[in-house]
Amino acid sequence: MFNFPITNCDVITLDNEKDLVVKPGDLNLFYFLVAAGYGSDGKSVIDSIDTEQPYQIFKFTIEEDGSASTGALILTRSNKVKIRWHRDGVLKADQIAEGVTLLYVDGRVETIPNDEVLKYF
Repeated sequence: MFNFPITNCDVITLDNEKDLVVKPGDLNLFYFLVAAGYGSDGKSVIDSIDTEQPYQIFKFTIEEDGSASTGALILTRSNKVKIRWHRDGVLKADQIAEGVTLLYVDGRVETIPNDEVLKYF
């Protein structure tokens, strides 16, 4: 298994378009997953991804016990990625329903419930 983010890489999509091969390159690959709330109506959605152009996004869904969590691999030259997301279903006490998460190439992750402080990004 990879430790994310992966630096100095590139990604090749195989013929089936579901499998990816990571190879040496000059880009950064970030991983993000929004866990859905619990219950049969639990789901999560990535509303937007902001990073330096050009970039590629590979979205995926993980279904478990009737809920659907959404994730993405983001391939970019940038050292950071901003992701706006929300989720439905029964939430744990430490979960928020929506927010903005910043991913940094050094591995730091910041999640902020209110996007107002990020207008400078």
